[in-house]
Amino acid sequence: MRGPGQPVDVPATGQRLPISFTSSGGLRSLVLTIDYDPRLLDISGATPAAGLPAGSDVRFASAPRDAGGQRARISVILPGQTTLAAGTVRLVDLVAHVPDSAPYGAKHVLDLSVESIDGGAPVAGTVIDDDALHLVGYLGDTSGNAAYTTLDGQQIQRVLVKLDTGFAAWPNVDPLLIADINGSGTLTSLDASRVLQEVSYLTGASAIDRPEIPPIPAGIGPIHFAGPDPLVDIPVDAMADPGEVVTVPVRIDTAAGLESLQVRVAYDASRFELLAVRRGSVTGDFGWLVSGQQPGQLTVDMSRLAALADGTGTLLDIDLRVRADAMPGVSPSDLQYASLNDGRLTLGVLPVLGNDETDGRITVGGRVTSGTAQPAAALTPDDPPHAGPVLLAGWPIAQPGGRQAAVVPVIDLGGSFSVPLAVEQAIVADSRNKPWLKDYLGNGGQTRKASPNSALKVTIPVSAATVRPLSSSVLARS
Repeated sequence: MRGPGQPVDVPATGQRLPISFTSSGGLRSLVLTIDYDPRLLDISGATPAAGLPAGSDVRFASAPRDAGGQRARISVILPGQTTLAAGTVRLVDLVAHVPDSAPYGAKHVLDLSVESIDGGAPVAGTVIDDDALHLVGYLGDTSGNAAYTTLDGQQIQRVLVKLDTGFAAWPNVDPLLIADINGSGTLTSLDASRVLQEVSYLTGASAIDRPEIPPIPAGIGPIHFAGPDPLVDIPVDAMADPGEVVTVPVRIDTAAGLESLQVRVAYDASRFELLAVRRGSVTGDFGWLVSGQQPGQLTVDMSRLAALADGTGTLLDIDLRVRADAMPGVSPSDLQYASLNDGRLTLGVLPVLGNDETDGRITVGGRVTSGTAQPAAALTPDDPPHAGPVLLAGWPIAQPGGRQAAVVPVIDLGGSFSVPLAVEQAIVADSRNKPWLKDYLGNGGQTRKASPNSALKVTIPVSAATVRPLSSSVLARS
């Protein structure tokens, strides 16, 4: 079993695809053929295996067959008077890989034949060839979604305890072909353990990459399937001060049929410290949980032995503590990825990286200290006129000595503005009791499409002595 983009190394800890030959010995040459589907497998060469005597010659050729098939032809010639030893000998190793375009889940037979022995056709009935079955898929992917999750280990356990006779994603395929990770010829709990160890590695919870499981090439998988459309989101809209703990729930609106999930959540590590990741109200009995963490990001994969019949609630509860030096303001809780039952429960809204409707937010407050707010920077005589303080009505404040500062516009589209930190903290704290202010702070800096009926009217105050008729009112539409 090897999937799209993978080389065919059997076992995964070895190299290439071996062909062995069992006989009573004495042979000096042999020609083998293999018929296969080139859409699912590409055999590009053959090399002498360890069982051949030194100096043996291996020749490879390939040609198309009828109905889109392909035939590989391998000739093995021993040197001089050397003959093949009796018993089972590893003759050649095939160089093969699975095309990236191979349909996931497809299968075909590698039809092996012996064309000649010592230059002559074998006597009918004297040679038995053992064909191979190639299943296009990734070893251990019992759920069939072209990725590794705890659901794969769970489904192996279901077969072991006789809840299932095989894997639903691979009907009519022996479970050994899919999940015999250690190559023992028997499905055991060790195979499930190896898959779960690989999941731990992929989520960042472990540094051990199981060598028995070939890596899935980048850019391939997971596969998404059609099905029900539950909603998974982070419904939190909370406020917290430095030192306080906030619980961020990952919610599901209907858990019918749920048996596994994978989620990735991002948060601002400069503002929050991750304290704990807990099973939610609907996942309290999920037996397998793998959690990978790095600053600002959390990945969780969990599953249970049998699917849930129903339910609604939280999948995860994530406890964050606001750092003592956290800057006030609104911080998103970004649900970046979610998958249920390895994609077989289709999400109604697919979470994406960045702002979307599945995300939550936490407003970090500030502990406001008493005293007079200080300006962000002191003014100097060399500062431009617009740096001076201006009344909201647009008139300049009198400067020391009785002189007037230059008149400046109220709206300076080319300028910038910032407030002292103490003022910003006071605004955030005040927003606790003012929903409109809280909403304003939460949406600040975000682009919104303007209403076609909106308008901005600008009034410029002038003295009576300088009034002149205007050809039109100053009216700007956005």
